[in-house]
Amino acid sequence: MLVGLAVLFTVPLTAQKQDITLEDIWGGAFRTEGLQVLRSMNDGEHYTVLTRDRAAGTVSIDKFDYETGSLVETLVTGSRDGDIPYFSSYAFSDDESKILLATDLEKIFRRSKRGVYYVYDTASESLTRVSENKIQEPLISPDGTKVAYGFENNLYLVDLENQFTVQLTDDGEKNAIINGITDWVYEEEFAFVRAFEWNADGTRIAYLKFDES
Repeated sequence: MLVGLAVLFTVPLTAQKQDITLEDIWGGAFRTEGLQVLRSMNDGEHYTVLTRDRAAGTVSIDKFDYETGSLVETLVTGSRDGDIPYFSSYAFSDDESKILLATDLEKIFRRSKRGVYYVYDTASESLTRVSENKIQEPLISPDGTKVAYGFENNLYLVDLENQFTVQLTDDGEKNAIINGITDWVYEEEFAFVRAFEWNADGTRIAYLKFDES
Protein backbone atom coordinates (compact mmCIF):
# COMPACT_ATOMS: atom_id res chain seq x y z
CA MET A 1 0.00 0.00 0.00
CA LEU A 2 1.45 3.28 -1.08
CA VAL A 3 0.94 6.25 1.08
CA GLY A 4 1.31 9.71 -0.39
CA LEU A 5 2.89 12.24 1.89
CA ALA A 6 2.35 15.89 1.21
CA VAL A 7 4.67 18.25 2.96
CA LEU A 8 3.69 21.89 3.14
CA PHE A 9 6.49 24.33 3.50
CA THR A 10 5.56 27.72 4.72
CA VAL A 11 7.65 30.72 3.78
CA PRO A 12 7.19 33.78 5.92
CA LEU A 13 6.14 36.77 3.85
CA THR A 14 7.15 40.21 4.93
CA ALA A 15 4.73 42.90 3.93
CA GLN A 16 6.44 45.90 2.48
CA LYS A 17 4.89 49.19 3.35
CA GLN A 18 5.46 52.02 0.92
CA ASP A 19 4.07 55.51 1.06
CA ILE A 20 2.41 56.75 -2.13
CA THR A 21 2.48 60.47 -2.77
CA LEU A 22 0.32 62.65 -4.98
CA GLU A 23 3.39 63.18 -7.15
CA ASP A 24 3.52 59.42 -7.76
CA ILE A 25 -0.14 59.34 -8.76
CA TRP A 26 -0.20 62.38 -11.03
CA GLY A 27 3.42 62.24 -12.19
CA GLY A 28 3.05 58.96 -14.07
CA ALA A 29 4.77 56.52 -11.69
CA PHE A 30 1.89 54.06 -12.17
CA ARG A 31 1.22 54.78 -15.83
CA THR A 32 0.89 51.67 -18.01
CA GLU A 33 3.46 51.10 -20.72
CA GLY A 34 2.32 51.49 -24.32
CA LEU A 35 3.24 52.61 -27.82
CA GLN A 36 2.25 56.10 -28.94
CA VAL A 37 1.53 57.26 -32.49
CA LEU A 38 2.65 54.02 -34.16
CA ARG A 39 3.12 54.21 -37.95
CA SER A 40 3.92 51.23 -40.14
CA MET A 41 6.53 52.08 -42.79
CA ASN A 42 6.31 51.49 -46.53
CA ASP A 43 8.79 48.60 -46.56
CA GLY A 44 6.56 46.51 -44.29
CA GLU A 45 9.58 45.61 -42.18
CA HIS A 46 9.73 48.60 -39.84
CA TYR A 47 7.49 50.83 -37.76
CA THR A 48 7.92 54.10 -35.93
CA VAL A 49 6.63 55.29 -32.58
CA LEU A 50 6.63 58.53 -30.64
CA THR A 51 8.97 58.30 -27.64
CA ARG A 52 8.78 60.87 -24.84
CA ASP A 53 11.51 61.34 -22.26
CA ARG A 54 9.82 63.47 -19.64
CA ALA A 55 12.90 63.70 -17.46
CA ALA A 56 15.02 65.05 -20.33
CA GLY A 57 12.18 67.09 -21.83
CA THR A 58 12.62 65.50 -25.26
CA VAL A 59 10.47 63.66 -27.79
CA SER A 60 11.64 61.54 -30.71
CA ILE A 61 10.43 59.42 -33.60
CA ASP A 62 12.11 56.04 -33.23
CA LYS A 63 12.25 53.39 -35.95
CA PHE A 64 11.99 49.72 -34.94
CA ASP A 65 12.33 46.37 -36.68
CA TYR A 66 9.10 44.30 -36.73
CA GLU A 67 10.91 40.96 -36.61
CA THR A 68 13.31 41.66 -33.77
CA GLY A 69 11.60 44.57 -32.03
CA SER A 70 14.97 46.30 -31.84
CA LEU A 71 15.58 50.02 -32.33
CA VAL A 72 17.01 50.71 -35.80
CA GLU A 73 17.44 54.48 -35.66
CA THR A 74 16.02 57.73 -34.32
CA LEU A 75 14.65 59.79 -37.20
CA VAL A 76 14.23 63.12 -35.42
CA THR A 77 14.36 64.47 -31.86
CA GLY A 78 12.62 67.57 -30.53
CA SER A 79 12.95 69.46 -27.27
CA ARG A 80 11.37 72.45 -25.56
CA ASP A 81 14.39 74.68 -26.06
CA GLY A 82 16.14 73.14 -29.07
CA ASP A 83 16.21 73.93 -32.79
CA ILE A 84 13.51 71.32 -33.37
CA PRO A 85 10.56 72.05 -31.06
CA TYR A 86 8.84 69.54 -28.80
CA PHE A 87 6.09 67.89 -30.88
CA SER A 88 3.07 65.83 -29.87
CA SER A 89 2.26 63.99 -33.11
CA TYR A 90 3.64 63.36 -36.58
CA ALA A 91 2.76 62.14 -40.08
CA PHE A 92 4.88 61.02 -43.03
CA SER A 93 4.64 62.13 -46.64
CA ASP A 94 3.79 59.30 -49.04
CA ASP A 95 7.45 58.63 -49.82
CA GLU A 96 8.50 59.11 -46.16
CA SER A 97 11.02 61.80 -47.14
CA LYS A 98 9.16 64.46 -45.14
CA ILE A 99 7.66 64.36 -41.64
CA LEU A 100 4.90 66.72 -40.52
CA LEU A 101 5.39 67.65 -36.85
CA ALA A 102 2.50 68.98 -34.74
CA THR A 103 3.29 71.43 -31.92
CA ASP A 104 1.41 73.78 -29.61
CA LEU A 105 -1.96 72.12 -30.28
CA GLU A 106 -5.19 73.57 -28.89
CA LYS A 107 -8.55 71.82 -28.98
CA ILE A 108 -11.52 73.34 -30.81
CA PHE A 109 -14.26 70.71 -30.50
CA ARG A 110 -14.10 66.98 -29.74
CA ARG A 111 -11.69 66.05 -32.53
CA SER A 112 -10.72 69.29 -34.24
CA LYS A 113 -7.67 71.28 -33.21
CA ARG A 114 -5.37 74.00 -34.43
CA GLY A 115 -1.65 74.23 -33.92
CA VAL A 116 1.78 75.20 -35.18
CA TYR A 117 3.17 72.72 -37.70
CA TYR A 118 6.61 72.06 -39.15
CA VAL A 119 7.90 69.85 -41.96
CA TYR A 120 11.14 68.00 -41.30
CA ASP A 121 13.17 66.89 -44.34
CA THR A 122 14.87 63.59 -43.47
CA ALA A 123 17.52 63.93 -46.19
CA SER A 124 18.69 67.48 -45.49
CA GLU A 125 17.64 67.39 -41.80
CA SER A 126 16.10 70.82 -42.32
CA LEU A 127 12.96 72.19 -40.70
CA THR A 128 10.30 74.40 -42.34
CA ARG A 129 7.43 76.07 -40.51
CA VAL A 130 4.23 75.63 -42.50
CA SER A 131 2.57 78.91 -41.41
CA GLU A 132 3.10 81.67 -38.89
CA ASN A 133 -0.52 81.14 -37.84
CA LYS A 134 -2.12 78.30 -35.93
CA ILE A 135 -3.66 76.17 -38.66
CA GLN A 136 -5.92 73.13 -39.08
CA GLU A 137 -5.49 69.74 -40.73
CA PRO A 138 -2.28 70.27 -42.76
CA LEU A 139 -1.68 67.61 -45.41
CA ILE A 140 1.56 67.06 -47.36
CA SER A 141 1.18 66.56 -51.12
CA PRO A 142 2.01 63.09 -52.50
CA ASP A 143 5.29 64.36 -53.97
CA GLY A 144 6.28 65.97 -50.66
CA THR A 145 6.76 69.47 -52.09
CA LYS A 146 3.66 71.27 -50.79
CA VAL A 147 1.33 71.42 -47.80
CA ALA A 148 -2.36 72.33 -47.89
CA TYR A 149 -4.16 73.44 -44.73
CA GLY A 150 -7.18 75.23 -43.34
CA PHE A 151 -7.11 78.66 -41.70
CA GLU A 152 -10.07 80.84 -40.72
CA ASN A 153 -12.51 78.83 -42.89
CA ASN A 154 -10.35 79.00 -46.03
CA LEU A 155 -7.85 76.68 -47.67
CA TYR A 156 -4.21 77.58 -48.24
CA LEU A 157 -1.22 75.99 -49.92
CA VAL A 158 2.47 76.52 -49.18
CA ASP A 159 5.33 75.49 -51.46
CA LEU A 160 8.02 74.02 -49.20
CA GLU A 161 10.87 74.79 -51.58
CA ASN A 162 10.33 78.56 -51.80
CA GLN A 163 7.92 78.92 -48.85
CA PHE A 164 5.47 80.80 -51.08
CA THR A 165 1.88 80.64 -49.77
CA VAL A 166 -1.24 80.75 -51.96
CA GLN A 167 -4.78 81.27 -50.65
CA LEU A 168 -6.98 78.79 -52.51
CA THR A 169 -10.41 79.99 -51.32
CA ASP A 170 -11.52 83.44 -50.24
CA ASP A 171 -15.20 83.14 -49.31
CA GLY A 172 -14.72 81.52 -45.91
CA GLU A 173 -16.67 83.24 -43.15
CA LYS A 174 -17.23 82.41 -39.49
CA ASN A 175 -20.64 80.83 -38.83
CA ALA A 176 -21.37 80.97 -42.56
CA ILE A 177 -18.96 79.30 -45.03
CA ILE A 178 -16.33 76.66 -44.21
CA ASN A 179 -13.95 75.39 -46.88
CA GLY A 180 -12.19 72.07 -46.48
CA ILE A 181 -12.97 71.59 -42.78
CA THR A 182 -16.21 70.08 -41.48
CA ASP A 183 -18.51 71.76 -39.00
CA TRP A 184 -18.97 70.32 -35.51
CA VAL A 185 -21.91 68.05 -36.45
CA TYR A 186 -19.81 65.91 -38.83
CA GLU A 187 -16.99 65.95 -36.33
CA GLU A 188 -19.22 64.85 -33.48
CA GLU A 189 -21.27 62.22 -35.30
CA PHE A 190 -18.82 60.85 -37.90
CA ALA A 191 -15.34 61.67 -36.49
CA PHE A 192 -14.78 63.56 -39.76
CA VAL A 193 -12.74 66.80 -39.67
CA ARG A 194 -10.53 67.20 -42.76
CA ALA A 195 -12.71 67.62 -45.85
CA PHE A 196 -10.07 68.03 -48.56
CA GLU A 197 -7.64 65.70 -50.33
CA TRP A 198 -4.78 65.84 -52.85
CA ASN A 199 -5.01 64.03 -56.16
CA ALA A 200 -2.41 61.35 -56.93
CA ASP A 201 0.26 63.61 -58.46
CA GLY A 202 -0.26 66.61 -56.14
CA THR A 203 -1.51 68.99 -58.83
CA ARG A 204 -5.10 69.39 -57.64
CA ILE A 205 -7.12 69.47 -54.41
CA ALA A 206 -10.71 68.31 -53.98
CA TYR A 207 -12.60 69.83 -51.06
CA LEU A 208 -16.07 70.17 -49.53
CA LYS A 209 -17.67 73.55 -48.84
CA PHE A 210 -20.11 73.82 -45.91
CA ASP A 211 -22.70 76.61 -46.12
CA GLU A 212 -24.18 77.39 -42.70
CA SER A 213 -25.69 80.74 -43.64
